[in-house]
Amino acid sequence: MRARGFSPAIPLVLLAGLLAAGAAAAQTVPSPRLPSRKTASFGETIPFGAYANLNAGPGGADRIDLRAAVGKAPIVLCYFAVADPRSVAVLREVQDLAAGLGAGRLALYGVTTLSGTMDVAKMRERVRELKLEVPVLYDEGPTISFQLAILRIPSIAIFDREGRLRLSNGGSLKQTLEYKMDLADAIRRVAETGRLGTYGMLPTYYPAVEMVGARYPDFEAPLHGEKGARTFSGLFAAGRVNVLVFWTQDCPHCRKSLPAIEAWYREHPDGVNVVTIAQVSGETGRVRTEEYIRRENLALPTFFDQDFEIGRKYLITSTPTVFVIRPDGVIDSVLLSGEADYGAVFEAKTKQILKL
Repeated sequence: MRARGFSPAIPLVLLAGLLAAGAAAAQTVPSPRLPSRKTASFGETIPFGAYANLNAGPGGADRIDLRAAVGKAPIVLCYFAVADPRSVAVLREVQDLAAGLGAGRLALYGVTTLSGTMDVAKMRERVRELKLEVPVLYDEGPTISFQLAILRIPSIAIFDREGRLRLSNGGSLKQTLEYKMDLADAIRRVAETGRLGTYGMLPTYYPAVEMVGARYPDFEAPLHGEKGARTFSGLFAAGRVNVLVFWTQDCPHCRKSLPAIEAWYREHPDGVNVVTIAQVSGETGRVRTEEYIRRENLALPTFFDQDFEIGRKYLITSTPTVFVIRPDGVIDSVLLSGEADYGAVFEAKTKQILKL
């Protein structure tokens, strides 16, 4: 499975790139000696330092020392990118949750670092345009991302009142931690008691699962082999189970899965209705994808998701991602494994949904 650490809305920025950007910005925002880059251990206190506050309003603190919060309130850090709508939306959800808990119950901070060609001044401007209601720390170096081993955004970390790291890599307030307890419940618990068990680094969260039970978002996009654009609703087969497959040409699991889905579809033309969406970046990406389709002789209807516009509607963060859609247009399930026996799954889902 090919996962993206950052949203498809912006270029993929790995931590190595973030390091280079952070180093370039070090002259712009002077600071005292940076805290350790050593990866933090769960149950231990992180050697926090002081960070520039990119969201400082009139009378607000230009720099915030996280050590000042230790012993007073639990700390929640939400790592995000200003150009990534989903990570911003998650930060707003955490912000709203914290506001409902009452003043002083929780110390919430947004955390971000440089991406692309932004300098610190531009980053500060973009942060203020978001009109967030919490401090936003500039992760110079970056150091926080190293301490928390952040590989993707959004990423939520929780510290108890004594500053001990209890949880990291949270991707959504809806993410399940244990039976009848999700990440939102964990934040409520630590705000109320100051304490939380150690959950460690959470498994990767795939927001596409949140689409289950919702009607599929329609879209219009170019279709391979045809001039102009078509809508997905125009290809939707009434009375049948429909399958929507998101893939990318450079994803090894996609290259394995697509031919298998194609072969099954050729043998079962009256089974599920399969439509694929090839996510492409720029004209070069589209040309390479078209070459791959011709080379593999793929006949499945394929939309081109230019610059991941459709993927954002479906909360795609990795490929392949397969949506099984009921005849009434409601998303029944989401398949995330690149190793699945899709034919067997499609047949089982058809029997279950159509009650054959």
